Amino acid sequence: MTSMLKTLEQTVRKNYFVKKAFFGLLKSPLITHNPLYSYLYQKDVEKKIRNLEKRPLAVSIENTNNCNLSCIFCPHEAMERTKGYVDRSLFERIIDQCVEIQVPHLVLVGFGEPLLDKDYVSKVKFAKDKGIGVISCTSNGILLNERISEGLVKSGLDYLNVSIDAANSETYGVIHRIRGADKPNFQYDRIVENIENFVAIRKSLGADRPALQVRFKDFDSNRGELRAFVERFEKLADELTVYLNITNWPGSRIKTSIPANAPMLKFPCYNIWSTLHIMYDGRVAICCQDYECREVIGNLNNESLMDVWHGDRLRQIRQMHLKRQFGKLPVCNDCVINTQYVSPWWGDDKIQ
Repeated sequence: MTSMLKTLEQTVRKNYFVKKAFFGLLKSPLITHNPLYSYLYQKDVEKKIRNLEKRPLAVSIENTNNCNLSCIFCPHEAMERTKGYVDRSLFERIIDQCVEIQVPHLVLVGFGEPLLDKDYVSKVKFAKDKGIGVISCTSNGILLNERISEGLVKSGLDYLNVSIDAANSETYGVIHRIRGADKPNFQYDRIVENIENFVAIRKSLGADRPALQVRFKDFDSNRGELRAFVERFEKLADELTVYLNITNWPGSRIKTSIPANAPMLKFPCYNIWSTLHIMYDGRVAICCQDYECREVIGNLNNESLMDVWHGDRLRQIRQMHLKRQFGKLPVCNDCVINTQYVSPWWGDDKIQ
């Protein structure tokens, strides 16, 4: 049974049309009014949390929250939080602690464009040399020049995820706007060239890492372009991933494709049992969706990773989730990550 469910999960994750059909099913009474579904979901949570509470499966470090784009699906331009870059000594202390408690995965990106950090390659190499098993990065690809591409390959980075969401320059410019500019964003051809150069450099160095994932999220703006997108990038990328536009940002007015009146089932959120999300200034947010860091669960300037992971505030939040008291947590109450639409099953062994 477990194997069959895993196969179903992978099919839904990888096939866009299956994913769309599955999304429709999640709005139906077969799910929303099905006590067996809710019961099995809750039992699955209870079964897994004891093991997950031992240590985080991943630590996400926001190397910077600066960004060079203003995308239609992102509230970055409205963010009120001070912008900056993670202090090198703080970064190294966090990595040392990750190694000590054997955190298997480092996500070296936060609410910004990571490659704006001129020290990014050096940070990846430091973490890899220290013994971090898997390191991943998500970028818009604009700054992925030949020098950085070579540096990322040599640094030991494992996954490079590039969000493109378009099959041509015009659509790309609508979705990924240049911050503060009146003219459209015509960086698409540059990004495609950057990706081609990255793949060529990786091959010339005899490497198969970082694995390249190219991403497409469906919007009204890029409707009808999926086939052209796949044809353009399927031979370049190691993996193509297509997302439905269903993930929201709590506190933001940016809309998703989930209808306002859609029936919603909320469950305990996997994020708070799997990952610590560290802001560039050392504060720890409840999760990646808390882009303003409104719910602070710790501060690594004066606490350790395990102090925060086993701390009173995170323990309280987990109990609220188990009791479905989401109204006590504004960030969680406004979020759809922990609903049947985004998390139809609990847990994901592939954090990127």
